[in-house]
Amino acid sequence: MQGTATDASAPRGGSRTLALLKPGVVRAGRLPELLAALAVDFELSALRMIRLRPATVAALYVEHVDQPWFADVVAHLTSGPCVAVVCVHAEGDAPQRLTRLVGFVDPRRAAPETLRARFGETTERNAIHSSESSADAAREIALLFGDDPLPSV
Repeated sequence: MQGTATDASAPRGGSRTLALLKPGVVRAGRLPELLAALAVDFELSALRMIRLRPATVAALYVEHVDQPWFADVVAHLTSGPCVAVVCVHAEGDAPQRLTRLVGFVDPRRAAPETLRARFGETTERNAIHSSESSADAAREIALLFGDDPLPSV
């Protein structure tokens, strides 16, 4: 299932990054709460509900495909719809800001105010993926939104 994207371009002087809200959050009905938490610090300039294929997960997590836990990540991310979000921050360091807000990969060890501590369950089911750098963000946004994040219909 695929939703509609809005303009994913960053404002002048700003930067953008990707947040991927995982199936556990969608299934649990916590999507509005997590989007609201993101919107406190970021402009949410594009949203798209998607169903990931294993090949897309491998492209998204290319640096982790050889890890022993990767099959569990693929199984979770392909188990239901995800929501891809382009997050824009006016101060130009969106990936770093989102990484701090998201928190440590294991929600049980993340700081209590972070999104993974609030919404995650386990390392594999940690509620949200975020791009680690501007280069990763550009690659991941292109992967999940394509060349035209605002298609004409």
